[in-house]
Amino acid sequence: MSLSNDEFLQELGQLFKSPAGGTVFLTQKRYTFGADASSSTQSGYPCIIRATNGKKVKLSTLVQPSDSVSFQVKYAALLRTNMTTLRPKDRPARKKRVLLEGKGDKPQFIKVNREHKGQSAAAKALSKGKLPKVRGSARGAGHKMRQRTMKKRLESIEKLKKMRLLQLQRERAKRGIFPVSA
Repeated sequence: MSLSNDEFLQELGQLFKSPAGGTVFLTQKRYTFGADASSSTQSGYPCIIRATNGKKVKLSTLVQPSDSVSFQVKYAALLRTNMTTLRPKDRPARKKRVLLEGKGDKPQFIKVNREHKGQSAAAKALSKGKLPKVRGSARGAGHKMRQRTMKKRLESIEKLKKMRLLQLQRERAKRGIFPVSA
């Protein structure tokens, strides 16, 4: 049924809060009057907004261009207050499973955020003592990717050398062996 803008918002609020729950379908599109109407007389097109629960309840309203801003503010506030129960998007790529020392025979896992969030693949591989794999063709498609990975590999080798040198110097310092300067 076609309602005024304020009545539509009230009915939509009741539809969201109905005890039966379920899904509410919302559609919004530009309203055209037909082929015989001339478009030169109109400064803008009204917008038709429909809401249904997929069963018996069907609501619609026609929002004129002059009322669209005030209606959108009220409509957005209504949607914001009634869509709080939506689940956040699960991002398994950002989570890591950790084994818990638990009770029983089965191992228990929990999901936690990564400690090294934002690290590049090369940095992660370097922390494990591995070098980034060089991929891409020497010529043609994939050439730039190969160039970038080669550069990252060389940088990783330099970092690895520095890390090993620092470890060696620390071990020598612990033992009391200091490098002799020339």
